[in-house]
Amino acid sequence: MLIQYRQLIRSEGMKMVMYHGSPISEIEVFMPRMSTHGKSLVYAAKSMDSVILYCAKWNDFQVTCGSDDVIVERYQGALDELYKNKKGYIYILDGSAFKFDEHCNDFVSNEPVKVIECVTINNLYDVVMAKYNVFKYPNKPSWVPDDDSDIISHAIKIVEMCGDKGVFEYVKTKFPHLEVELKEYLR
Repeated sequence: MLIQYRQLIRSEGMKMVMYHGSPISEIEVFMPRMSTHGKSLVYAAKSMDSVILYCAKWNDFQVTCGSDDVIVERYQGALDELYKNKKGYIYILDGSAFKFDEHCNDFVSNEPVKVIECVTINNLYDVVMAKYNVFKYPNKPSWVPDDDSDIISHAIKIVEMCGDKGVFEYVKTKFPHLEVELKEYLR
């Protein structure tokens, strides 16, 4: 279905489009929301395949992305929590509303963006497992630290950008072996 839609866009000569993944159906307009970059934004990507992971309510501690085709499950069952037996939605948006932001390293809009069309993905887990080279926990590629130290530094970065101290509780719950390091930082 995704390939058919890409061909439709090309054949009808539609204007440039961008894509946004969401676990929420029937959205007509995306409103800018406070992001982890400390700005109210709508994010999008040039490729439909690039937003598949975001079709679930996702956070940076469940899955780490290494590139457009490699993902790492960070704790046992994270991929099941995110994608198993769940639907997701890829929204097609007017590309003229987006500009590349170097700070965010992403395409963003700081204004509301109307939806052109929506594509439903019925079983996200199957699509994710087919699309990506997946490292299921406890397997990790060499660029992910064995001790998960990157989780602490990322949690600190998010708290400093957003002020969300709930991140630390989440990390303690999902990564109990990092509690001592986290307590050191919080002193």
